[in-house]
Amino acid sequence: MMRRRWAAVAGMAALATVLAACSAPPEQTESGTPAEQLDLQREPQPDGDRLPEAMAEDLWLPYQVDQRALVDPPWPAESVQELGGVFVAPAESEAALEFRAVDAEGTMLWWAERPPSCTGFVLTSTSDDQDVAVLADLEGSSEGVSTTVSGYGLHTGEPVWGPVDVPGPHLGPGLVFAEMPAQFGQPTGAVALDADTGEPLPVPDDDRVVGEYGGTVLTVDDTQLTALAATGGEDLEVRWQVPLTEQGWSAEEVAAAAGTRPGAAVALLDVGTDGHVLVSLADGAVLAEGIRDAATDAATGTVVLLEEQGLRGVDADGADLWSAGTGPEAEIQSVGGALVYLVDDGEIRVHNVLTGEVATAYDPMDSGELAIPELIAPTGAVLLSAGEAAVLATTRPADPGADEEAPTTGEDS
Repeated sequence: MMRRRWAAVAGMAALATVLAACSAPPEQTESGTPAEQLDLQREPQPDGDRLPEAMAEDLWLPYQVDQRALVDPPWPAESVQELGGVFVAPAESEAALEFRAVDAEGTMLWWAERPPSCTGFVLTSTSDDQDVAVLADLEGSSEGVSTTVSGYGLHTGEPVWGPVDVPGPHLGPGLVFAEMPAQFGQPTGAVALDADTGEPLPVPDDDRVVGEYGGTVLTVDDTQLTALAATGGEDLEVRWQVPLTEQGWSAEEVAAAAGTRPGAAVALLDVGTDGHVLVSLADGAVLAEGIRDAATDAATGTVVLLEEQGLRGVDADGADLWSAGTGPEAEIQSVGGALVYLVDDGEIRVHNVLTGEVATAYDPMDSGELAIPELIAPTGAVLLSAGEAAVLATTRPADPGADEEAPTTGEDS
């Protein structure tokens, strides 16, 4: 295993606290407009510039990004999301939060500004497979300040819908927004939005929204967990239902597991028992129970489960593929390209997701600041952290002329 030489970035669970923003009443001008909202470039502006080449001579890079062109990303690694080959994240500028979209080849597609408190955003897709970036904003009037969201084409930045009023900031998972209490407490009035229009989906009044997963809305009432989907009509279609008593779950405690990214086909839930449960979004089948985390490898469909003191690989139906021991503090760092990167007792260990075998992910003869994949996109682009820095390995082959020892040709690995 490689000894980890850098401090861990803030986890997604910690980020959830930051995302509970964009709703506190800011200082206002005489017109009722929030002071922090003035003079911002809200509509995404096209860019087209290629990001600068990263200085990677002192980095210890994994084989997975060997022979890739490396660039300096325009944001920190811990807040990045990816969809359809596009990476998006906010970065602080002098007087605003600037969202920047970068494609897998390292080209900046567009940028847009938001008030500094509006950190929450969502990447999603419409029913006709248009990828959309949903950004939050503050709208001021004589009656006060409200939170709105707008959808933009992920690849172009062109408006798709909005602005649409929402109860408060992004709660998630997916297109779920709620009113956050002024003091500590539970969010209230959560709504799930339709990715096609931005309008609230007609969830039954007695149901509480658990999360929105690519068009599927999970809700819970006193008796069951329900999966609903938009059909274009006035009501949502019931896809499946799981009785709570049959599973021994508590209705009050059913919630999306904070700080996790289990994959597009599954939901990781808290249900009032020890550990999380992994549920198939296709049919509601419980694929695993009592787990700490889960992540899906898009290349193979394998789901990697982190249990109390073990790592396990299962297929899409929950059937076991392999298992391996871990320490009690182990964390899944990233999964992609048939590899899972695990942080275990301050060291990096990499497993093949199909066999569970430990993989040689780094050249043992190399040295330098260890660069760890934080996000591995299905396109093959990889976002890495190295110390406090970040580097984006693009899908472009490295320029052989940039290094005298580089081969005369380069291909994506």
